[in-house]
Amino acid sequence: MGLAEDLAELNSSLDVDIEEDATEVDLEGKGLQEVPAVVFALGAVETLVLDDNSLTAIPDDLGRLTSLVELHVRNNKRLAILPEALGQLRALEGLFAEGNALAALPSTIGSCAALKGVMVVRNALRELPPSLCACSQLEGLYADENRLGALPPALGDLRALTELSLRNNALSELPASIGQLVQLREL
Repeated sequence: MGLAEDLAELNSSLDVDIEEDATEVDLEGKGLQEVPAVVFALGAVETLVLDDNSLTAIPDDLGRLTSLVELHVRNNKRLAILPEALGQLRALEGLFAEGNALAALPSTIGSCAALKGVMVVRNALRELPPSLCACSQLEGLYADENRLGALPPALGDLRALTELSLRNNALSELPASIGQLVQLREL
């Protein structure tokens, strides 16, 4: 089958209306256990919404969505990992992944040069990857209700950071570099 046929099947089976040139794909609450492969063939997608499903993984094909600006994967209770291919999403500005079972973020996240917001509240994160500190455009980092025991020493490199929320973690100290976050308005 070709793209048009695959899309017609997806539209019919999930009662959605997604076109080949779609910039937004909203599959929220569709009971998905995996992301339909046809989604990764839609090169114009800027917003992908996969909230409130039963996803356990996101395939590496995610890296094919090079125009992606926002990725929403909230409340997929068994989603334990995001693919390393996340780092290929150079246009990604927002990662919304709260309410999952994420134990870690991909080490490649530092390659997401346009990243402005990361929302990973209510997961199982024990650490944040040091590469996250390379995201120089990051303005908001929300990692409440995880299992964070420490923060990357280079956290102070996030000079654009204005909001940092880390409530209900296992943090005993903050890195000394946090003093370099002169734009920080909320901690």
